[in-house]
Amino acid sequence: MASLRQTAKCHATPAALLGALVVPVCIAHPAVDIGVDSIYRYRGYYVGDVVTPTAVWGNLGDEVSGFRAWFFIVESDTGRAYAESTDVPGIAPGDTVLLTFPSYRLSFYVRTYTFRCSTAAAGDVHFDNDTCSLRFTTMRA
Repeated sequence: MASLRQTAKCHATPAALLGALVVPVCIAHPAVDIGVDSIYRYRGYYVGDVVTPTAVWGNLGDEVSGFRAWFFIVESDTGRAYAESTDVPGIAPGDTVLLTFPSYRLSFYVRTYTFRCSTAAAGDVHFDNDTCSLRFTTMRA
């Protein structure tokens, strides 16, 4: 798991105004950083399979944070086929949460799909870990 991240704002002491030795004083500010850790998948998907969208979100920040989690299933031929979200009231720093969404039946035709997860948390300072995607093509049995 990624290490916890923290942002800090550094301010010069009033001594800097007098031309004296400047000693930075760092005041730590809590960082909110919720990210999508992983998407669960089976070894292979067959046409007509019923899938249960499941993924892991993590708190990489340094304070308890609540967030909204989304799970999308996008079918290559028709566009988005599934969109669900849920609110998570809060998880502790360093913790993860496994979320399972309502089931979805894949097409009875061979198709390429993308599972896409995302998150939004007020004050999130790192956007690079807010989405995760997994692409696959169904097989005939």
